[in-house]
Formats: sequence, C-alpha cells, structure tokens
Amino acid sequence: NNDITLVAKKQNNKWGFINKSNEFIIQPEYDWASHMISERAIVKKDGKYGVIDDKNASVIQIIHEKLVRDLDNFIYLDDGKYYFTNNTGELLTPEGCYTYTEIGKGLYFCNTDIDNKKEGFIISTYKNILLKDIRSYRTYGNFYNNLNNYLIQFENEEHCLLSEESDYLIPRTTKYIEIPMNTRDAKTNIYIVSGDRYHTEPCLLYTSPSPRDLSTSR
Repeated sequence: NNDITLVAKKQNNKWGFINKSNEFIIQPEYDWASHMISERAIVKKDGKYGVIDDKNASVIQIIHEKLVRDLDNFIYLDDGKYYFTNNTGELLTPEGCYTYTEIGKGLYFCNTDIDNKKEGFIISTYKNILLKDIRSYRTYGNFYNNLNNYLIQFENEEHCLLSEESDYLIPRTTKYIEIPMNTRDAKTNIYIVSGDRYHTEPCLLYTSPSPRDLSTSR
C-alpha cells in the first residue's frame, strides 16, 4: 500500500513503528497498532483506542471503547454511541448515533432513535455532506450504473434524491419526489417531482442523468 508511511511492528509484546530501513521511528509502547496510513494510525493502550500521527502526537485521545478507520476519517464508540471524526480528530457528528449502516462509498445512515430504525442523519465522509433530521429513506436501484439512489424525507417534509456516490441527483426541495406506480418495478430511473402527491401541479420528470419538463417528455 503506497499510503503506508510507517509499518507497525511488535517487539517485546509492545507495538511501535518502523521505517523502510527497519528502524524504529516510534518506539514500542502500545498494546496494539495498525499500520501508519496517510500519517495516521489507530493504537490501543490499557484497553482503550485512539489515533496518533507519524510524530507520535495524539490526534484522537486513547480513551475510546472501539475505533475504526473510514477512508481518511475515523469512527469511535463511547457509552453506546458512535461518533465520526475527520483526519485531524475534529468531531463531525457531536450528537452521535446508536447504529450506523454504510450505504455507499464513505456514505452512512446513522440511527438516532432506538424505536425508529429509519430516523437519524446521513453523513458522507467522502464528500463532507451531513444531512440531519431524517424521518426516513428509501433505496432504489440506478440501472445506468448498478449503484443505488436514496430518496430521503426530512422531518420538515422536505425531500431530496442522493446517489450512492454522495451526489445530489435532485436537490433538497419541498416538492414531492416519487416513482410513478407503473414504473416502480421496471428497470428505469424515472422520478416525478411535483407540488402534490397527485402530480396535478406542473412538475419535472427526472430521468438520470438530468431532469426534463414533463410537458416536453415523451
């Protein structure tokens, strides 16, 4: 891996970090360590996890119950909740979540209500997007690229359509976004955007990759 800057090595039951010349740059002091990738490594000491840099300086304090890497970001567990941080240790989700599900590249749905598994927020650590106050979301296949689209409904009744790669296909709107009933089971990427559920107001027909006015579509 070209992103590995230092290699974790065990000596006398402790872990440190060596360079390409097999020299210890960080002396063995940890109970466990991952390789140093992009100048960051997860380490364990006294049963707790944290993150250090290639100078052995603390990036995330070694106080957490569990800690995993996500691309160049990190997710840690404290008191039954998961928290997301960036590569500098800055907390991205101060409210935390009970569970999280990866639904795309660096894209996670985070549940904040134990009784409602669809309520919470969506975070993209890949493109630095945080969507809060989500009431529910639905998953639809994108038949152009075999990825998924996510139709998201917010607590304030707004909606948006987000791709698996964290791109807004339909920006956040107060209008309704739906798939027509007769195409729901078909292999199509059609979404209707309208002012009400009966589509009586002028609306758009979204068919990937761009929206078209329904009056001009055939």
